[in-house]
Amino acid sequence: MLGENIRKYRVLAGLSQDDLASKMRMSRAVLSQWENDQDDPNEEQLARLAKNLGISADMLLADEPLSGTDRIEKLDSAKGSLGTSAKKLENVQTRFSNLVERQISYYQMQVKRKKQKRRKIISACCIILGGIVVMILIFLAFLYWINAVHDTDHPSTGPVRIVDLDGND
Repeated sequence: MLGENIRKYRVLAGLSQDDLASKMRMSRAVLSQWENDQDDPNEEQLARLAKNLGISADMLLADEPLSGTDRIEKLDSAKGSLGTSAKKLENVQTRFSNLVERQISYYQMQVKRKKQKRRKIISACCIILGGIVVMILIFLAFLYWINAVHDTDHPSTGPVRIVDLDGND
């Protein structure tokens, strides 16, 4: 009966075996085996098959064909559940979008904080390095001054001679 239902709903949907197999991303041979009751689809395949045919899985599994009234009731039921599912999906999508936006904002804030911290560290290092350079320059100037004052062979002062007040060496 499943094979007959697959064939019937495929024809009602206006699909060839090739078309349906292509939509299902499977070979036409497998679909043919299902329609000829040589093999049965698993639960996942059955759900995908029903979805691609635009019907519910229980319609495929029904032992007797549904009457016109039963079909309308099933379709109305399916439309109602699709509407509810669409609303649920929209709510999930909205919540997911909000979560993603919050996560992006959080990571952007973290990146901004890290950049600010990095700038502060670099600024502090530059100030410290500048202070060290200034201290080294002052130290070198001091050494130069000491060397200049105490250098007896300095060309500007010459050798130091001690002369007492009487003019004697």
